[in-house]
Amino acid sequence: ATLKVRLECKTCAGWVALGFPTSPGAMVGASAIIGVPGGQVSAYRLGGKSVSSVAMLDATQQAALRDKSVSTADGGVSLEFSSSLGKGIMPASLSDVDVIYASGQSAALSYHFGTRGGSRVTFHPLAAPLVMHVVVVSFTVNGDISSFAVGSTTAQQVRTRLAQLANVRVSSVNL
Repeated sequence: ATLKVRLECKTCAGWVALGFPTSPGAMVGASAIIGVPGGQVSAYRLGGKSVSSVAMLDATQQAALRDKSVSTADGGVSLEFSSSLGKGIMPASLSDVDVIYASGQSAALSYHFGTRGGSRVTFHPLAAPLVMHVVVVSFTVNGDISSFAVGSTTAQQVRTRLAQLANVRVSSVNL
């Protein structure tokens, strides 16, 4: 199965990240995919809260990430990637997955201050030979998260749910 992620931050100008913590909500010890505007998308180990404790993972871990991109548009930043479950830093299963997310104020990795958050996400598998999940994450300084599996919901249902979340502006939903 494949996890396909698009993380959007409508209020960000710097790096954005999505991670998988070893303890719910905890940055330290987590692994994360970080996208740097004008730069690259890479996997990191978050060994501590200082920039010197954030280490890029080896080439084997990086190779698990596919379809990587980071872009800026409409005053925000979007990070996209896909990976097979159980490869690199990806969880082996998407049942009750803890995720963390954060953003920085510039392209240079730096402390995120209040632009961070975390949540437990439950995905619902599809009745199909190949299951592909898509995570849509939109957050503002206060942070909100929502997730959906491709084919399990309509674009209108996604728009409606996102509109229900505080501080989320729904501009488009593609399933």
